[in-house]
Amino acid sequence: MGRVAPRPVGLKPKKPLYFNIDPTGTGAFGSANQFRGSFVTIDRPVLVDRARIRVNAGGGANNISVAIYNRQGTTRLTASGAIATPANGNADVVLPEVFLAPGVYFVGMSCDSITPTFVTNASAHVKGAALTAGAHPAPATVVVDDGSVGSLPVIGLFHS
Repeated sequence: MGRVAPRPVGLKPKKPLYFNIDPTGTGAFGSANQFRGSFVTIDRPVLVDRARIRVNAGGGANNISVAIYNRQGTTRLTASGAIATPANGNADVVLPEVFLAPGVYFVGMSCDSITPTFVTNASAHVKGAALTAGAHPAPATVVVDDGSVGSLPVIGLFHS
């Protein structure tokens, strides 16, 4: 019988791989049913089934969704669907498992309300981000451009 090769070390990261790091901001979405996202670079193959967000003021009757897209935003690779906005603190959002090869992806979050606030990047603007109105839960595709958007949620990707 052939020998089975072990999985590469780190294929299922247990600690979140964070993006948009400059987590000193606090922000709400500019309007209800808005999607905010940006490019992320994955430098090694990973399996992902969770996204960690940081909620400053959550709960209530509000909903969020998290999604991962290809670089162009034309194919949604995985999404949480609409879920209740978690309470304050770190919140792990369940995603259908997806394999991400090394490359550039587009990761973002939508919210149906301006009431919850999230830990966001403190930078005024992040290049290559998108802000899409009327997009909750996360849409099948997003328009990715070279515009700049501020107050992007800090999102970490990992495997349970």
